[in-house]
Parts: sequence; C-alpha cells; structure tokens
Amino acid sequence: MASCHLDYSERMAYLVLGNAGESLYNLREEYDFSPEQIRRLLQQLLEAVAHLHEHGVCHRDIKPANVVVSEEGVATLVDFGTARVPGIQDLLEDARMYGTPGFQAPELLFGDAYFDDFAQYAKVDVFSLGCVAYYLVCAQDLFCDIGTYERGTWACRLDPRVSDVVESCDPDMVTPLDCVMNMCRFSDFALSEARAKDFEEEWLMDAPGLGDTMLREQLEVDLKDFDDDLMDLLEALLCPDPAQRPSAAEALDMPFFEKGRARDALAFGEAIVVSA
Repeated sequence: MASCHLDYSERMAYLVLGNAGESLYNLREEYDFSPEQIRRLLQQLLEAVAHLHEHGVCHRDIKPANVVVSEEGVATLVDFGTARVPGIQDLLEDARMYGTPGFQAPELLFGDAYFDDFAQYAKVDVFSLGCVAYYLVCAQDLFCDIGTYERGTWACRLDPRVSDVVESCDPDMVTPLDCVMNMCRFSDFALSEARAKDFEEEWLMDAPGLGDTMLREQLEVDLKDFDDDLMDLLEALLCPDPAQRPSAAEALDMPFFEKGRARDALAFGEAIVVSA
C-alpha cells in the first residue's frame, strides 16, 4: 500500500506521495531479470491483487506500464482509474470493455465476464497478470495488438467460421469478435450457455467452444531456459476459461513460489539499478 500526506489551503488541496520507482515496462526494456527476481515480482503483484479482490476491488487494467518498482525491488500497482470499487460502479458500467489490448481476458473481449459474481469477474486481473509475467520473462507482449488484416489471416488459418465473419466486416468497424482474433493463435474460447445463444443469434453460426490450447506449446518454446514450475504458473494464469483459472490467492500456493517464499521481498532490488 502506498502512503501519502494530505494538506490543503483555502483553494487548493495537496497530495504528497513517495517516489514509487520506475515502471516495469521501462525496466524490462533495459534489464534482464533473474528467475528469483521474476519470482519476487510476481509474488508481490499476486499478493497485491489478492488483497484488492479480498476487499471487493478489481483493477481491470493491469499491465507493465501500471506497475512501478523501487530501487529496493518493491513493486507497486498504480493507476486505478478504471478499477471497479464496491458501491460506485453498477453492473451496466461493468459491462464495458475495460483494459488494454493485449492484456485483456478473453471473457472481456467476448462480453462474457461473470458480472454478477465478483470472485469470477475479478479473474480478469489474474489473466492480465499472466500477460505481465510473460512480458517479464520474454520482454515482449504475448498477445500483440495486430491489425484487421492480420486478424483475418490468423482466423483463416484457424477457423473458417470466424474468418467468414471477419472478412464480411467493414475494415473500419472493430467488433468484439474482431478484437479477440489476436488471441486465437493460442486457444479457442468457451462461452457461457446464455452468451453462446446470443452469439449464435447475432453471428448466425455456432459459438466457439473451449478446445485444446496451443499455449503450452508456445510457452515450452519461449520459456525453454526456465523450469516447469514457471510454465505451469503462466499456463494457469492464462487459462482462457475463467471458471478454471485460479484466483490470485490460489496462484500464490503454486509450486513456483515455494522456493522463494521465506526470502525478504526487499532483497529483490539488489541487482537492479534504476538510475545511472
């Protein structure tokens, strides 16, 4: 939790906050992180998200640019501008597509999130953390924000039903189905029974089902220098089915974190030089 000092004059209010550090995006552009540093960062972020979810808050825009890391290695989650806070947003507002392309959970892109079940809905943050974890390891986004033509190309290779829809769309019109094409490289997506019916009526085709994921195959290539525990963690965080995806608290109990659980979080920053 970040601390701040509040003061005010007759016409102005002043907030003074500490310098939380450099963005994770910038740090990863400059430095390679060791497995232990990755473990400590992900543990801190999952603990932060578990704390938020325990208090009914869903961040909804987790990405490397919204994580800052101090010289001591303390990670802070920032930018709660689109967060769902109890008593403020209603279900209608929750139905909007929050987040950043490339870090959004598939159920958000399909409009199929569990809006009336917070524990399930909050797992959109867990999926985003999976994308952040991949960025930490590989220094690139797992799901890139590709253009309409590339989406259509991927669709043609993967599913003729989807390609028919994409090719028939106005190139200037972006649909939820079109947005999800950049994720189809790795998995199909399951829809709830109610949403599947809406999908079939809207697109006049069968709704996509949850098939065998290609994600593990991709991770085995990209994470070949890391142990299987990290691969298992990413595969779990990036599960396309939110019902099967672990909560943040459950993810913290996975074997990947056992090796470093007793270590001091502040030890992480010893090998990081934030400023010249």
